[in-house]
Amino acid sequence: ITTYEKRTNFSDVEQKNLYDLFAIIILDNQAFFNTIEIKRILKTASSINLEEIIHYFTRRLETVEDKSDYWSKKILPFINDHWPRDKKIITDNLSENFGLLVLETGESFAESFSALKKFTLPIKDSSHLLIKLQKKGFIEKHPDVGLEFLGHFVLDVLWDTRPLEELLDILIQHVPQKKEDKIYQKLYSMVLRKKR
Repeated sequence: ITTYEKRTNFSDVEQKNLYDLFAIIILDNQAFFNTIEIKRILKTASSINLEEIIHYFTRRLETVEDKSDYWSKKILPFINDHWPRDKKIITDNLSENFGLLVLETGESFAESFSALKKFTLPIKDSSHLLIKLQKKGFIEKHPDVGLEFLGHFVLDVLWDTRPLEELLDILIQHVPQKKEDKIYQKLYSMVLRKKR
């Protein structure tokens, strides 16, 4: 615990390794740390350290066969029981990492988004999330949640409108009545505004 509390004495790479190790231990042996120790480690962590933990969770999910099961038995309980609730720690990068984690949960996409959106805010550059969302096919499989995901994470279109435009087109191909949805209209107006 003292090592984590003195993390500022370490280089960025050493801190990354330290929080990767914490994430490994938490997922493989949650009894290694008690609740008080976990809270202390997370309380002293910087936003970058917290990003590293969520990034590690995502990388781990990429390697398991039953993503939904691993999510619900390992990652979700840890987040529900221990993740800091302070909105001040939320950064664009942390929000994006949570979004990428949601996209890696497989069949638990809807449930994971519902559970994790409270830890996120809209992000300035959501292009990476948009590309990953399209690759995963969640707009087709879960159009309601997919649109809510877009509405939650997309703050604006900074550069290229194509990823958002393509996702909106896919949505309308599968559920044409979504054109009347307020979230769809807001997102579509972003695309039009950027194209001018």
